[in-house]
Amino acid sequence: MGMADLGSRGIIGRIFLALEETQPPEWVNAIGMSVTSDQDSETYRWLAALPAMREWLGGRNVNRLEVHEQIIRNKRWEASLQMSREELRRDKTDQIQLRINELAARASQHWAKLLTDLVEAGATTASYDGANFFSNAHIEGEYGSQDNLLGASAATPASPTAAEMETAIFSALESMLQFKDAGGEPMNQSLSELTIMVPVTMFGAANRALNDGEITDGTGTRTNTLINLGGFNFR
Repeated sequence: MGMADLGSRGIIGRIFLALEETQPPEWVNAIGMSVTSDQDSETYRWLAALPAMREWLGGRNVNRLEVHEQIIRNKRWEASLQMSREELRRDKTDQIQLRINELAARASQHWAKLLTDLVEAGATTASYDGANFFSNAHIEGEYGSQDNLLGASAATPASPTAAEMETAIFSALESMLQFKDAGGEPMNQSLSELTIMVPVTMFGAANRALNDGEITDGTGTRTNTLINLGGFNFR
């Protein structure tokens, strides 16, 4: 049965089949989490970190868990294709099916676009604690501020060298390992895999920083500190 023999329900069925066969880019699940929703908005609640262990002297030192929450309102998105019966009947090369497959792919890639927009606006968009997502003023309990808005020097910031990118990535790793939770304990003790997300114009520098065995900087050529860094995997 060809496209010309299909009614609207059959075409919708082909769209859903194409959607099932199309997945978002792999990195989407590395930095985001998909959660089903069947209402106008969702309230996400989570408990603050556990207290640190202490020597048991006297009675118990009971700590109450703080409850944080963030409300996310759902939005509806659409993309439509219109075609006539004549177009269906005359399509001998399955061009309409190709367009249906491309529409399904665009729907899957939409998740990547939404995440990219969030990351790009992270320095100007408030997070659950009132500070911007990327900020030097995130507070966890009584253990000071956490800084995830880092800067790294580059002669040309829009197009860093591999050496400058290597330094920036290593500095970010060091900072993440110093983050503490509300109990004053290291927050990222189990950190082992990092996804590096950069603009397309920085892809070459990031790729060389993660894969070249040697790096050339102002002092000459040296071993790349990110290569064979025990216990860590960069993507």
